[in-house]
Amino acid sequence: MVSLRHAAAVALALVPLAGTGAASAKDLPPPPARAGLTVRAGRMTLVQGEHVRVLTRASARTDVVGSAYAEVGVRAEVELSWPGSASLRVSGPAAFEWSPTGEVRVLRADRIEFEVRRGRRSVSLPGGWTLPVGRAALSLAETSVGDWNVEHRGGDAVTVENDGDAEAVLHGGARVVLKTVR
Repeated sequence: MVSLRHAAAVALALVPLAGTGAASAKDLPPPPARAGLTVRAGRMTLVQGEHVRVLTRASARTDVVGSAYAEVGVRAEVELSWPGSASLRVSGPAAFEWSPTGEVRVLRADRIEFEVRRGRRSVSLPGGWTLPVGRAALSLAETSVGDWNVEHRGGDAVTVENDGDAEAVLHGGARVVLKTVR
């Protein structure tokens, strides 16, 4: 129970901020994007700046703030999630990185399941391919020659871009092969 004296002290402490030019809550920058990382099978290496950690299925869910790079072992499975916003499930071998702005850059991966429920995220693939994703779900699989099979599983249309130029629009159920070498 909050005492009347405590409530008055808090109120008095806040009064000097009003009208003094101090930053309001809406002027403050948003908190850094926090992502949850869970190893579902196998092992992975997580790199953030100079910090390197090896995570396994026995590791607890790891909260990652800011940008990071991950290498996923053969037949390993990792889930990266932004609570209430999006999730990315990667099957290894794989290497990918992400930033707080919602961009995921894939260097290689056996398979990726990418779902965006709120907001916008993008996934970049080798060969200059970028897929900005709103509310949609995609399945991506790397072929033996390095191309990418992309299946739009449902949701809003996704524009496939190559080096910034729109190449195609994918609607639910559509499939396309993205060539890494032209």
